[in-house]
Amino acid sequence: MPAPQVANAVPVQRLLQQELAVMEQILTLTDAITDALTKQDIARLQELVAEKHRCIMNGTRIDQERVVAAKSLAWAAGVSPTSTLWQVCQVLPKAGRNTLLQLRSRMLNVHYRLQQAEDRNKVLLANAIHLTRFHIDLLTNAALHPAAYGTNLTRVANPAFYVDNKV
Repeated sequence: MPAPQVANAVPVQRLLQQELAVMEQILTLTDAITDALTKQDIARLQELVAEKHRCIMNGTRIDQERVVAAKSLAWAAGVSPTSTLWQVCQVLPKAGRNTLLQLRSRMLNVHYRLQQAEDRNKVLLANAIHLTRFHIDLLTNAALHPAAYGTNLTRVANPAFYVDNKV
């Protein structure tokens, strides 16, 4: 029975490698988004967000394929199909187990770094929204409540302007 288990681990391994590559690409794009946010390069930001969305859609497709392959591997290994990859690896032979656990570890590392980058970008976006809202409020107040510097507010018909003599 060990030979079929190792053979069934190969599709899961291949899909995990593909998923890891997509996650690393998303991490690279997220770092580039951080740079675009700090440089306020809106055009580049839009391109990067669109590319990241395509990568996420590709990753979702690979993830669905991986779930099917992992269930097949769990069934072949005699473990419940709802088991985690860690639980399935415990019953696999050492050769198949080590490769899958290394991929799992690398994916968790990339996921952690991706979460940090996403959190950093959330703060940058919140600051940008706050600053934009501040500027809109400032411009709105300036338009709706113009300053009356140098005008004689008691005479509306003929306002007087006061000019400084140090011209």
